[in-house]
Amino acid sequence: MLNLLLLFTVVPLVDLFLLVYIGKIIGFWETVFIVLATGVSGAVLARSEGVFLLQRIQKDMANGLMPKKDLINGFFLVIGSVLLVTPGVITDIVGFLLIMPGSRDVIRLIVTSRMKRHLKMHAVSFDSNPQEYSDDNVIDAEGTIK
Repeated sequence: MLNLLLLFTVVPLVDLFLLVYIGKIIGFWETVFIVLATGVSGAVLARSEGVFLLQRIQKDMANGLMPKKDLINGFFLVIGSVLLVTPGVITDIVGFLLIMPGSRDVIRLIVTSRMKRHLKMHAVSFDSNPQEYSDDNVIDAEGTIK
């Protein structure tokens, strides 16, 4: 809970501070241009990557395969797109890392390995003991429905 609080309060404040700082160094309009350019380029990149990823998911599902790697990549692609549309330096960096295929693969491996360590898998069996319900008496019946 504390991590989420820090994420949603500290990161936007640091992003705002960095935007103001960059604005003082390079100028207001240049900073606005950078924010708009990263948003547009991120949206274009996310769209092209998303179309490619969707085609791979459809191909895998048509072949009867579960596209778990591509589904995770798709999740990262959505998160990265949202971060790129959000103005800020930190959100842009993280957004581009989540959208770019090479860095996205590294992040996917890190996240899935951490999830495997923290999640426990439990198998549920629906098999019953056959001796418990077996009955050697077989009754064969015929009938009509009125």
